[in-house]
This record gives sequence, structure tokens and C-alpha cells, in this order.
Amino acid sequence: DQTAFIQLLKNNNERMELFFGSDVQSNARIPLAVQFTFSRETFNGPLFEKNVKEIHNQKSRQSFFEFFSTSSNSSVLTYKLLAHFALHPQPEQELHRLKLNEKALLNAGFKSSSYQRIAALFLVDEAHAGKAKVLHDEMKKHHYFQGFYGGFTTKTNK
Repeated sequence: DQTAFIQLLKNNNERMELFFGSDVQSNARIPLAVQFTFSRETFNGPLFEKNVKEIHNQKSRQSFFEFFSTSSNSSVLTYKLLAHFALHPQPEQELHRLKLNEKALLNAGFKSSSYQRIAALFLVDEAHAGKAKVLHDEMKKHHYFQGFYGGFTTKTNK
């Protein structure tokens, strides 16, 4: 029910604010609270910290470090992905799946961007990446705002 969702979101945000203090700004804390709320989870700071430490201690620790330290990560997306891994029952396998999905997106013709990792979360398989690229290209043809780069339309969209 909508009221219960809003209340859980509010509670998660407040719990995060108490746990993280001023170290995590609202533009990073709110997406993290949303992630927990959509997962129907109540944020538990010590448990979250424990899960993050377990991810850090996994045998694929270097892979996680590389995944989170690339220049394509923005802080808000990093928190979103960290929450995703912390809530996932098998974070190492999920990391492997996301890496494969990122490659599928690049192979389909998408350019690397900070949103590629979020897209990789929703990707089903390589064929799905190809269909998404076709849809993206069609949208760019008919909606010029999709072709803006730095506020100017590209020649390919005219």
C-alpha cells in the first residue's frame, strides 16, 4: 500500500541519516533509501556495514574495487550499486553478471557512460542489449532531446 511504502521510505531515510550522519549527503542517501524500500527492507546500519565488509573481503575483492573505482561512476550511482550488491544473496555472481551485461551493451553499440551500470542491472541477455540499442536509436531519430550533447543537437539527429 502507498502509505506503508512512504512510511518505510521515510523511516529508511531517517535511519540512514542517523547511521551515516553528515558523511553521506541527501543526494546519495535518498537513492539508497529508495533501494532498500523497494526491496521491502528496513535499513539496518550495522548489518549494511557488515555486508559491505563481506563484499570487500570476498575473493573477488579486486574486481569489486575496480568496479567501484572507475571514472564512470558518480557518487549517487555508486551508492545505488553498493546497496544492490549488499542486498543481493550472491554479490560475486551478480558482479560477474553486471560485467557481462556491460560488455553486451558496448557490443550492441552503446557508448560508455555513467548510466551504463544501471542499464546493466536491467539487461536480460545480449539479444536484449541489441533490441535496446535499436529502440534507443529510433527514439533519437524522433526525439531530438535524446541527441543533445552539451546542449546542442548532433548532426545525425537533424
